[in-house]
Amino acid sequence: MQTRGIQTSSYSQTNIKPWPEGELRLEEIEAPTEAPSLYPFENLLETAITVKLQPVVKQLQTSIVEEVEFLTAKLAKEGVRLREPTQIREYLLEFPELIDVLPKAIKAVNKHIPEAQLILEMYHDPEIEDCYLVLCVRLREYGEDVMDRIEAAESEFIDLLASKEGWLQITTDFGEPEPEEMNVL
Repeated sequence: MQTRGIQTSSYSQTNIKPWPEGELRLEEIEAPTEAPSLYPFENLLETAITVKLQPVVKQLQTSIVEEVEFLTAKLAKEGVRLREPTQIREYLLEFPELIDVLPKAIKAVNKHIPEAQLILEMYHDPEIEDCYLVLCVRLREYGEDVMDRIEAAESEFIDLLASKEGWLQITTDFGEPEPEEMNVL
């Protein structure tokens, strides 16, 4: 088989293409001035990853929803009052890293202030677009040490929040405890 060639410079590449007679010839083509784009392949790869991971992502999302539902039911069973439970669930779904922190915070409050009634609610800042979870401590009688006890409880879990998205604040409004039948999921 014969090949016909053309001289190529260092700035071009050579392709071998068949001639109609079955012979091969070398053909000069222009070299790209910049690195070739992987754009079509990037989309293909992204689509392949998305399609392949969809069941995994869906399972994780379902798992997180189940964790949030389990946690809120457990908190209600343990006597924590849940105000605006739908908003609390949505916040935990948005910031699932708090799912592990919340029980530790409640345990710390129960350790330092065992007589407290706990109310979990959302705080919406009126000045800026921000909201976060608040664990409100309610007591029948407020001693002078109540804020020290709240700070002691908070110190047991506050470091866990440093690396997490979302926020949980322990505070009190110095109100009276709510009646028992007020806890509704």
